[in-house]
Amino acid sequence: MRAERERRRGEGRSRPPGRLNRLRDSKRALALVAAAALVLIWVLSGFMVRAFSSGDVLAGTSMTGVDLGGQSRERAKDSIAEIPPRTAELSGAGKTVTVRAPQAGLVVDVDESAEHAYSAGRSGIGAILVGPLTPFLNRELEPTYAPTNSKRLKRTVNRLADELDRAPFVGALSIDPDTLEVTTERPEAGVRVRRAATKRQLLDTFKAGRDSMAIPVRSQPAPEPAEVRAVARDAERYLRKPLVVRTAGGPAELSPGQLAGALVIESTGDGPRAGIRLGADADKVRSLVGEIADGRDRPARDAGIDAPPLPPVTLSEQGDLTWKPKPDAATVKKDSAGRQIQADEAVQNTIRAIRNGRHQVRYPTERIKPNVTTAAVRNATSLLGTFTTNYSCCEPRVTNIQRMAKTVDGTVIGPGQQFSLNGITGERTKADGYKPAPTIGEGNKLVDSVGGGVSQFSTTTYNAAYFA
Repeated sequence: MRAERERRRGEGRSRPPGRLNRLRDSKRALALVAAAALVLIWVLSGFMVRAFSSGDVLAGTSMTGVDLGGQSRERAKDSIAEIPPRTAELSGAGKTVTVRAPQAGLVVDVDESAEHAYSAGRSGIGAILVGPLTPFLNRELEPTYAPTNSKRLKRTVNRLADELDRAPFVGALSIDPDTLEVTTERPEAGVRVRRAATKRQLLDTFKAGRDSMAIPVRSQPAPEPAEVRAVARDAERYLRKPLVVRTAGGPAELSPGQLAGALVIESTGDGPRAGIRLGADADKVRSLVGEIADGRDRPARDAGIDAPPLPPVTLSEQGDLTWKPKPDAATVKKDSAGRQIQADEAVQNTIRAIRNGRHQVRYPTERIKPNVTTAAVRNATSLLGTFTTNYSCCEPRVTNIQRMAKTVDGTVIGPGQQFSLNGITGERTKADGYKPAPTIGEGNKLVDSVGGGVSQFSTTTYNAAYFA
């Protein structure tokens, strides 16, 4: 047996090398053929699976959570059209805002989205690799959007920026008008939305199917607390003395207590390196200017005419009476110019004085001309007409007649002008001192109304004008 084994070992050593190589090549070729056959079967089976679904969306396909698998193109269009618009939560500047895709100018293109769903899993190397597993895979798709409505996108981003933008808070002063104690509020940085970047990111968020986004913002620096405290010290120093106002009618003063409520911290510019300084609130300064003006302004007085309290002749009815003008029966009241503080310039002068730490300021005035000058009525001294009606004492209408007479007295009517009793007296109201009294109403019936007596007054006035 030992000899037999030696013989076989010798035969093996003597087998030709070429035969061994051919055997190995044959095995390798057989393995390649088998692998190729398996790949072909895999690919063909994938094609067959897709062929069985020809005309329908492949199973396992969904769009924004809505299952479209097995639906025809037309049915998929209907399903896609019913998908609610995507929403995204946008956060920034301490706020969160919800935006819908149409607000960002994005409207789903139903036809393209349906075609996208139908094509999913049918083409490309991926479709070949998955083969017969196609029905068992999940394909979550995003819809295809029509071209962006840029105007709507811009409008939405601008509205968002208007809501979130916040200018830097430079701090504030709070001053007790009695003790003049000054306290401060801390400054805060501002925020400005980067609008162009927000547009781009908002579109990317919706198209990528994300439901949240951080709004890109830019911080705007505020002053340091130490700068605010320095302005507060300036306010304390300024309030040690009153502000002396030089104006027509004599000097006046604004006390530290009056000024306390008007002092503010104001910025010296708009750039990031702008500083702050002591300033004043224009509206509150205007109120202080008004207080000074109340004691210094003087209205203009028109020239007028004084007729005699009792006319030379009393006409109570027309009859055959005649009337001749009575020279020098009336006297002229001279006009008088007025003055008025120029409020806008006074406000600006006050603010500049506070900024510069000065305690004197000038309030310029302007001359107010009368509407009727002495020259215009210089020769109006002849009494041209008169008429008289009588009334009984103490009736309510007597109060109204006297009230109207006081209002109309001294009225000057220029050549070509018209006299309007209603235009001069205005509406007769209780607030103006008129009382209810009988007036002629519909059907010539007497009814009480505020201002009764106007009929008698207007009749008397008309007749005086008629005789003139």
